[in-house]
Formats: sequence, structure tokens, C-alpha cells
Amino acid sequence: MLYPLSYEGGAPDGRGATGDLLTDRSAPRSTLPGMASRTVQVTRELSFAAARSLPHVLGARTGPHRYRVVLTVAGPLDERGLVVDFAELDLRAGPVLDRLDGADLVELLGHPSAEVIAVWLVERLAPLQPGLVSVQVWENDRSSAVAHAG
Repeated sequence: MLYPLSYEGGAPDGRGATGDLLTDRSAPRSTLPGMASRTVQVTRELSFAAARSLPHVLGARTGPHRYRVVLTVAGPLDERGLVVDFAELDLRAGPVLDRLDGADLVELLGHPSAEVIAVWLVERLAPLQPGLVSVQVWENDRSSAVAHAG
């Protein structure tokens, strides 16, 4: 099935991609049967860059390092059809990630492995973000650590 390029969906005449799915474009999507009772997981990817060294790891040296952080939040859909508004999630997570961005992670965390960073983040973000499931920290394209909330 092909989906329309428009974010709203549907053909210009008001019909859905199949011609009948979205006959009433004014109806909120969250009113579809069973949707509000389902738990949905969403993820948001953010990043920060910081200086780090891992003195206990062979060949480690201090230098700038870019990290990817993936936040996973779960919950029911709200009246907007969302688990969480990504902009709201960014506002909650931003100040916490700002503490890491540009910091010397050895001074801040001691041994700044991806595991330590993930635990540090989940401990600070869980009280701020209802439904936080996990924080995943990627230190490169092939290596990450996940800390679970709760």
C-alpha cells in the first residue's frame, strides 16, 4: 500500500490513501477503536559531545567524543494521539544533557563508560519524564549501553 506524502494523510478530495479510511478528516485519530487502551513505546534520539578518557582501557586517551542518546518512553495515547510530545521530551531532557555537553566526563563521572553515562542519565531523567523506559547511550556506531528506568 502506498501512503500519501502529506503528514495529514489522505487525498486532496478528503479521502484516505485507500479512498475510504479517512472519510471524516475532522475526527481525531485517537478515537479509533482500541487505540487509547494500547501501550505504545516511542523513542527520541538526541546527542551531546564531551571530553572523555578511559584510563583503565587499553589505548584510551582524552579527547572530544560525540555520543548519541536514545530515550524510550511508553504509555497510552493521550487525546492528541501521542505518548509524549517530542518537543516536551526535548525540554525535559535538554537541561540534563546540557550538563554533559562540553563537559570533561572524567571530572563529572569518574569512569565515563557508556554504561556509567546511561545510568547517570536514567537516574536524572526518570523523575522528570513519566513513562521513561530506558536510556541508551551509543559511543560509536557499533557500541552502546542501555540503562532501564525503574
